[in-house]
Amino acid sequence: MERKLFVFGLILACLVFSCGTTTNIYDESIPLEESAVLKITRYFTVKSYNGIPVQLQTKDFYDTGFTIPAGNTTLILDFDSGNAFSNQRTVGNTTTIERNQITGKDVTLTFNFEAGKEYQLLLAFVDKEGNYKATNVGDTYLALLVCQNNDYKNPLHSLLL
Repeated sequence: MERKLFVFGLILACLVFSCGTTTNIYDESIPLEESAVLKITRYFTVKSYNGIPVQLQTKDFYDTGFTIPAGNTTLILDFDSGNAFSNQRTVGNTTTIERNQITGKDVTLTFNFEAGKEYQLLLAFVDKEGNYKATNVGDTYLALLVCQNNDYKNPLHSLLL
């Protein structure tokens, strides 16, 4: 009985993890150890890779994987935050939360992606130096972050939007 439960759990875990990211490989002739993997949040649409139009397969509510040759890369992106960002305001005893939709077109991201590494592209608020801020209160700016190991608090690159 325990073995059946273990096998069932293993199958279920594989299904969950396989549904979590859609993977797109730019050039299958490039070995994976010479490639970089980008995990792109659902807010972004990649329009081109190094000047070449691309159309990535995506799934709603999941990250999109994009495996590319390592090296200097220029991506052209659109983004739409939906209602992901909110402002909280308190006046007297009343607190209101306003949802904000933030969009951008033809944003250019240039970065040197290293072979064998995985990166995340996401939207977040930063200060003037590009450091992550937990809220958008005060002098903060929306930025596209390039991170590793889901470490959005220490981005490798911040592109102010």
